[in-house]
Amino acid sequence: MKSPVFGTTSYSSSGDLTQFADAIQRAEFFHKSGNDWHALLAPHMTPGLLIRVPKGEYAFSLHSDGSCRFAIVDFTTFVNLLFPATPTDTTTIIGRAENSHFIGTRDLSTFLFNSVFLADIDSSGGIHNCCVIGFHSYDLEPGSAFNGWREKRYVVDYAS
Repeated sequence: MKSPVFGTTSYSSSGDLTQFADAIQRAEFFHKSGNDWHALLAPHMTPGLLIRVPKGEYAFSLHSDGSCRFAIVDFTTFVNLLFPATPTDTTTIIGRAENSHFIGTRDLSTFLFNSVFLADIDSSGGIHNCCVIGFHSYDLEPGSAFNGWREKRYVVDYAS
């Protein structure tokens, strides 16, 4: 929430104080945007959600005091625990967030995991293709009569 991404400052692409991403968009599309066009982020924090990773699907490293330095989670397992299999699935992080209305189709929802990296973990515990520290995607859900049967896309990103 205190990231400079959400703060405003002066950029040459805008006559107004603006956010970093807005300044980039204005610089890239200056020939198509009017002076009153902006792409501003309005962050808000939602309650934390718990993800339980099965034994054998992760590895970890500890600090000398016994606290966790970092965890490496199997990529496929993590994605399956993050994204819902059905529209009413509340067993996954994104499914819970959608069904609890913590996130919506007009949001860019960031799921932050402190020092959690993703990799391929084989059946003997070997770690390969380490370390993914972020990705973006979307969860596609079917529409309903309420929204004219238009599909719903929840835009999300994972970040460590």
